[in-house]
Formats: sequence, C-alpha cells, structure tokens
Amino acid sequence: MGYRPTTRIDGIFHDLVVRYGWGMHGDSSALQTTPPDDIGEFVDALLIIDGRDPAYASRTDRRLLATLVKDWVFDPAGRGARSGLPLTAPP
Repeated sequence: MGYRPTTRIDGIFHDLVVRYGWGMHGDSSALQTTPPDDIGEFVDALLIIDGRDPAYASRTDRRLLATLVKDWVFDPAGRGARSGLPLTAPP
C-alpha cells in the first residue's frame, strides 16, 4: 500500500519527491502552516525548501512547480479540490 497525503501540500511534496525526484529537504514548517496566497510566492517557497535560489531557477522548474501548485491548491476543479483534503493540517 502506498503513501497517502493528508493535506494538499503533502500532495505537492509527494509528487515532487516521488514523481520528479526532487529532494525537498529544507524546513517546510512555514509552508505547512501558513501557505502563501500567490502561486509565485508558493513556487519560491518550494524552491527554497529544495535548497535552490528562486532567482536562478529555470523556467522549466518554475513552470512545473506552478502547475503542481495550481492543481493542488488554487484550481477549484484540480486534484486538491477533488481529493477533499485540507490545505494544511489542523492546528
């Protein structure tokens, strides 16, 4: 039996680590508790968690992250909405 995300943000991390091979070893606590309301800021936060400087991220990486973030967090018909999962864990 595979891993099942408990929040939409966990879903993003799962996709990045398992499907795309990203490391995501940085501190994600701020993102997990108070995620940004803007896709660009969300993408920057993910890049920082992965140990990258957002100013030097490739367009390809930024596009991938933006697509995942939109699908899991901002799209009312995306995977996040369809999953029924909360955005963050309850306090």
